[in-house]
Amino acid sequence: MGLVIVLHWRSQWTSLPVAVPDVPGAPSAPHPWTPSRFAAAFREHRTPLVQYVLGIVGDGPAAHDLVQDTFADVWADGHDPSRPLRPLLFSMARNRALNHVRNRNTRSGKHDEIRNDSEIATLPTDTLDAAPLAERLAAWVRALPERQREALTLTRFRGLSHTEAADVMGLSPRTVNNHLVRALATLRDRLAAFDPDLRL
Repeated sequence: MGLVIVLHWRSQWTSLPVAVPDVPGAPSAPHPWTPSRFAAAFREHRTPLVQYVLGIVGDGPAAHDLVQDTFADVWADGHDPSRPLRPLLFSMARNRALNHVRNRNTRSGKHDEIRNDSEIATLPTDTLDAAPLAERLAAWVRALPERQREALTLTRFRGLSHTEAADVMGLSPRTVNNHLVRALATLRDRLAAFDPDLRL
């Protein structure tokens, strides 16, 4: 009988089964994670992962479910705790989120760009002038090309290193840095045009 650990998730108790089959006559191999250590990792990474996935899928309940499934996969796969966990979690959650959006678009017959929201940045000037600076910055970020937006989100908003972000995005750290430099340059130009006294 495989071990089952229980994690607190959005005021619900969720069981994560461990797929460790019994082999008659063979000693049971210990799982690389203890339940307490895995629960601690869950608490540490859950919120930034949900925020990251939410930015891709635009659906709060779906983001929570996708992150929960990501943790279940990590547990079931027996990921080595001595190896970096954060880039793996973001990479797995990213793949699940992108698949979710593609499946959703297929079901609805839509093929929109994944969570671009660039139309927000093309609002009439008088509408944007009335918006708070934070909303304006958010619109500018959403209007960035997908790779630039993702590099900025992972490194500046989610705290991943360039190397970790490269693992998540499937790119080299240098390429991630190039995307980040272009993204920041675009945001600085927009901010300077909005108010020359402001700095990013």
